[in-house]
Amino acid sequence: MSAKLARNGLGGSLVGLGLLFAVRSWADPVPILQYNFNEGGGATANSTGSDKTPLTMRDKSFNLPTDYHGGSGSGVTNAKGDNSFYNRPLGADKVTGYADEPFVAAIDKLVSFTLTAWIAPSPQPIPATSVESLFFKFDSGAGFVLQAIPGGGAVNAKGFGLSLSVNGGTSSTLSIAYPYTAYDFIAVTYDGTAAADNVNFYLGLRGSGDTSEVTLVSTKTINQGQVGAVNKGLTIGSMPRGNSPFLGLMDDVNIFGTTKANDASGVLSLAQLETLRKSELAVPEPSSLVLVGTGLFVIAGIGAASRRRPARQPHLLVAH
Repeated sequence: MSAKLARNGLGGSLVGLGLLFAVRSWADPVPILQYNFNEGGGATANSTGSDKTPLTMRDKSFNLPTDYHGGSGSGVTNAKGDNSFYNRPLGADKVTGYADEPFVAAIDKLVSFTLTAWIAPSPQPIPATSVESLFFKFDSGAGFVLQAIPGGGAVNAKGFGLSLSVNGGTSSTLSIAYPYTAYDFIAVTYDGTAAADNVNFYLGLRGSGDTSEVTLVSTKTINQGQVGAVNKGLTIGSMPRGNSPFLGLMDDVNIFGTTKANDASGVLSLAQLETLRKSELAVPEPSSLVLVGTGLFVIAGIGAASRRRPARQPHLLVAH
């Protein structure tokens, strides 16, 4: 069979496809919204997800577009050109900011979803009386909110917790499993098709070893079904208009999800989250581009050769 593939040129095609898949799996889930903040400056953060709606960074005092990028190298890889959303006091008034967008239908009334981001809280620890909003799309008892909360008491200096609210139902993890490091990879999944054990909190770190891989922190229950309709946009890094701001760095913010009835595909698995973590830590090298180019060249060459074959070999052109 392998000899026949080689004669037909299919073997070469498979080699080319293999090279492409070595760079990136085409089966990877695609986020609805994805913000890496790599614009290099300005008040706009573009989405590289399936929906291209941008975020606008604003100051809390006057809600005016304001550049809250952290600067080159402030992103999770620390590489040149890797930027971040750095929410900190700016300007003469020393006010914090937030990033928001208009209504996006694709993240309204989600049946299942996954929220991910790299975050570095500042100051550390999070003040004991503080609740800092990371994702906010909520109004009149409908929508979802993800917040960073202090670890509490004596463990406050060692770590922080996360709190997810869906349609007003709240579930939190107050463990100290979220440490204060340069960056933490956080992920929360919600499955509205299930009535119990349907919220998972995850943690990953920035290193390359096994101890940095994504792990399940805790499983909770929010029995709220489909997320209710919210005729308002999404706010990142605070509540609307800058209230309850998250102070610190955010990078590679993603929202995955689906609005299809009885569809849990918006929930990413542990393996998918680990793949995402690793991909967000990767710094593309020229060799990767050469690999892609080689794969495309091989496929193009095989395709051209196939088109030059005489029509007297139809058995080579059709596969069943």
